[in-house]
Amino acid sequence: MSFIVDYLKARRKSIILFVIFGLLFVLSAVLYNFPFQYVGYPLFLCMLIGLIYMCWDAYNLKRKKDQLNNIIDTMLYEIEDIPLLAEGVDEPYIELINNLTTELASKQSTNDIAFNDMVDYFTTWAHQIKTPIASIRVNLQNEDSSFARLVASELNRVEQYVEMVLTYLRLDSDYSDYVFKTIDLDFVVKSSIKRYRQDFISRKLGINLSTISKTVTTDEKWLSFVIEQILSNALKYTSSGSISIYMSSENTLCIEDTGMGIEAQDIPRVFDKGYTGINGRVNKSASGLGLYLCGQICKKLGIKISIDSIVGQGTKVYLEFLEKNIVHE
Repeated sequence: MSFIVDYLKARRKSIILFVIFGLLFVLSAVLYNFPFQYVGYPLFLCMLIGLIYMCWDAYNLKRKKDQLNNIIDTMLYEIEDIPLLAEGVDEPYIELINNLTTELASKQSTNDIAFNDMVDYFTTWAHQIKTPIASIRVNLQNEDSSFARLVASELNRVEQYVEMVLTYLRLDSDYSDYVFKTIDLDFVVKSSIKRYRQDFISRKLGINLSTISKTVTTDEKWLSFVIEQILSNALKYTSSGSISIYMSSENTLCIEDTGMGIEAQDIPRVFDKGYTGINGRVNKSASGLGLYLCGQICKKLGIKISIDSIVGQGTKVYLEFLEKNIVHE
């Protein structure tokens, strides 16, 4: 019904013109006193032919519109496949679409090259900056002082920011090389904790690690990034108490802290890009990218990530490994 209404609106000028011609035909017959049969039959035939033409025209237009809708839905088409709604009139529009498509493809290719060059640059930069970081870390191994531990902690933070940059750039690019294999979840968690051991010591925070007897199929590098980012946030917003890591259910890893917690209105948006919430106003260094990256990576790894928090009591971050990630032993 909606198509009929749209068709009548689209052809309203032609319909009005046809009606005017009919009225002029009738008016002429009345003025010259022609018998009705001389006027009625030709007028009826004209109306019948006009109605048949409109039905044929509407059918063709509906068929072409359905073709266009199918192309839009599938987005699988060549310029030559686009049907012409009006022969001899729509060709310039097809040519315009063709030119715009060619221009868009050219710009897309240029942007892809520029983006890949930027990723290459930052990848090289990251490897170069890791060299002095590693050198400073080696020199600190022979020192055991509060200053040395502070520098080591800051080095960890610098290294984490470097990884965040690379992860952000590689997230939706061809560089996102996910390698899925069977790994021991306990090993990944302990390796992540080991990286932040100096932070636990300097902040005088306890670590409660339960035995994690779970084997999953995932990408170890990307999962490590997620766990390390969650630990980094827990350390950042926990001034006293401890951080606990345990399996809250058979397939769910929980990282719980006793920190400042997250406001209830902020929880639904913590995985949004750039969102820092109320806590971000307290901690000026918050970028709002950490949990965003965790959320995006978990989607690609097939892990459901969620947060439960109470202000003043702490935060729990859940990593639920879906059935396809579980290795049944």
